[in-house]
Amino acid sequence: MSGIIGTVGSKSGIVGYHLLDGATINGITIQNDVHTFSASFAQALSITNYWDVTVPSGSNMFVVHACIGYYPGASYFASLFALYGCRNATSEISSLKEYGSNTHANTGSWNVAYPSNTTIRINKVGGSGSATSPGFIQVTFKGT
Repeated sequence: MSGIIGTVGSKSGIVGYHLLDGATINGITIQNDVHTFSASFAQALSITNYWDVTVPSGSNMFVVHACIGYYPGASYFASLFALYGCRNATSEISSLKEYGSNTHANTGSWNVAYPSNTTIRINKVGGSGSATSPGFIQVTFKGT
């Protein structure tokens, strides 16, 4: 049983264990060694926050979904849906294919970083809006 440690903002802890296919423990779902980290949240649109997801040192492809918003209009939501790739020897990550995104001064934007060869960071950059809005992130990657 191998643990996967992750950080949500400044809070660290165990976010998942590889127990068996189809198990969901603390945000990680595993099916045929494909891991999906999921988190939902509600925060003010003006807040900048991040989620660190610990990934195996061999993972180099990531699908990222992220969104926040409170009204179905372009100025009231921020989203990102993209495929990323990286080289484990460096802290560089590249967007290989962006399937869709939306940013606005009211809601802010999303970006992805790779601070170490075992961590992918999903950043929510705050906008000028003050409304508290629901959101979620999902990061899918190959396990060990």
